Amino acid sequence: MRISAIQSKNRLVVSERIQIVVLLVVILLASFGLRVWELGDTALWADEVLTEYRAQAAFPDAVQSILKTIDQTPGYFFMLRMFPTETEFLLRLPSVLLGVLGTVMIMLIIVELYGDLRMALWGGVWLAFNPFHIWLSRTARFYSLIFVLATLISYLFIVLYRRQNNTRAWAAFTIVSGIAYVTHYSLLALPFTQMLFLLGTRSWRLSRRWFIAQVTAALPMLLWLTAMLLNFTSREPQWGEPPQVRDLGMTFWNLTVGYDGGVHWYSFVGLAIALVGLVQGIRRVESYWLLLGGVPLLLVFGVSVTVMDAYIDRYFMVVLPALVVLIAAGWNTLSIRLQEIALVVVVVITSLTVTDVLDSGQHERENWRGAAAYVDPLPGDVLVVDRAVTATVFNRYYSGETLPVIYLSETDQVWTMTASRYWVIYRNPSEDIHRLGTMPEFDPLTSHKCVVSDWLMPRLHWVKDYHEFAGVTVLLLEEQRYEMADNGF
Repeated sequence: MRISAIQSKNRLVVSERIQIVVLLVVILLASFGLRVWELGDTALWADEVLTEYRAQAAFPDAVQSILKTIDQTPGYFFMLRMFPTETEFLLRLPSVLLGVLGTVMIMLIIVELYGDLRMALWGGVWLAFNPFHIWLSRTARFYSLIFVLATLISYLFIVLYRRQNNTRAWAAFTIVSGIAYVTHYSLLALPFTQMLFLLGTRSWRLSRRWFIAQVTAALPMLLWLTAMLLNFTSREPQWGEPPQVRDLGMTFWNLTVGYDGGVHWYSFVGLAIALVGLVQGIRRVESYWLLLGGVPLLLVFGVSVTVMDAYIDRYFMVVLPALVVLIAAGWNTLSIRLQEIALVVVVVITSLTVTDVLDSGQHERENWRGAAAYVDPLPGDVLVVDRAVTATVFNRYYSGETLPVIYLSETDQVWTMTASRYWVIYRNPSEDIHRLGTMPEFDPLTSHKCVVSDWLMPRLHWVKDYHEFAGVTVLLLEEQRYEMADNGF
């Protein structure tokens, strides 16, 4: 009987391990599949074209391009130069792989920190099917790398909080933090959150060592800032209207179950599951995760409504690891049966959101293929754009002869040009702070706060034809002469 019981227990253990392995494989396949599906079908949008240029241009030219933008740092772009980037698919693939790596890492750190495999599986499922993380992992930008760095740094910080004399962890924490700070400014939310956490612990010895590590990690960023100031050129602000209080709730919605622009009943079910997990998880893990999940949001919101608007959901990727850990920890306290039901519901809800957007084509931000194909110039026609990147992305998809270009901003050139017709490339100025895909509808023939609108409004009677595409409108204007001097219109 005893031997039979031992054999039965061993079979149960083997069965559980097989189930865990199967679940891990399913999670990783789902994570990769949702991020790579139709990856190269949509045109690059303007920011992705900048990424492409910086990945392929001569190194000095790439550095100069990053310096000119002022609000960006070089880490991600330098990393991308090690990968093939010849097509839309290849350019975006590193972000996909980093997205899958993030799924692996969130499960590994939960196991390492809390020793709970079921909680780790919860975190893995939540991230693998998370629409916010999926959309940003499908974009040739730095957001999935931000998640990886934020997750790793947070893990190392908690390890150091628990075991302050771990020399290897201190070295890794300093190096990875240095890499993070030259990858994106949003990652500066990490040391700010860590400082608040340390003030609460009143561990002066740990705080002193942390401060030394931060000063060391900040050196590469300070060098970059110095180079940027030496190459400083003024730019017109690209921000929209300041956020409202309701935008905080919309951001939580987006970061947890994904916001696609519509209000669906099943999204509220997902939000309820997220809130239950968040409330339950607050007391189960270090308060650092709660601070990371809330402080950056409130800080950026406060700055945006008082000083300068910088509130866009995609900049909050740095808080997503905290939300995943908190929700996973909270649901791990409930009954296994209830957890299984909630997991199935989350997978169904988030899958519906993702597949609906993909099937409807709403994941394309700017349809430059359509816009470029629409332009059919005659000899002497001129292209009118807001800034250089717009002309760059247009010419990437335009198959005709290169047109002379009038830049309305970010240029010192003085134009006096005779033309018969003007093709105006009008990028949608109505930024949706909660969505990455399809831009909100806008009327190009009404006034907006942008240089193209300022140029176009006095010339509405010149408009002969126009066509709206996803994220960009092309207008054809006819007039015999256009003059601009000293940037006046």
